[in-house]
Amino acid sequence: MEAIQRSPTSNTFCVPAALAALLDCHVDLAEALLKEELGDQPITGIYYPLIFKILRRVDPTFRWTEVSQTYRQTHNEIYLLYFDGHVGVVKDKCYFDNQQPNGKPMTEHPYSKKIRQIFKIWKTT
Repeated sequence: MEAIQRSPTSNTFCVPAALAALLDCHVDLAEALLKEELGDQPITGIYYPLIFKILRRVDPTFRWTEVSQTYRQTHNEIYLLYFDGHVGVVKDKCYFDNQQPNGKPMTEHPYSKKIRQIFKIWKTT
């Protein structure tokens, strides 16, 4: 995966970054999709299941399921990770979020033991 695309004025919170990583789009587009759901509400700390609602709206072939904390990721699988008050995305065994827009190998992620929930995400054909 390539880096999360953002401009200097892009939203810096985790949900737009995670949504951009999942959709392979610019953070500004992810923010626009969030604003369609939220209206004028500020995009700061947002309830992460909103990501699933937007994924389904943008592309009805998106699917997800919660997986065990002891998952073994294969090369092409995508995961949404939920921590306490934070989300990130794992693609190609690299972790992406608002603080790691260029990705970091998951083996080097310092918070991997603090993961609360893991969702495997894929598209049906």
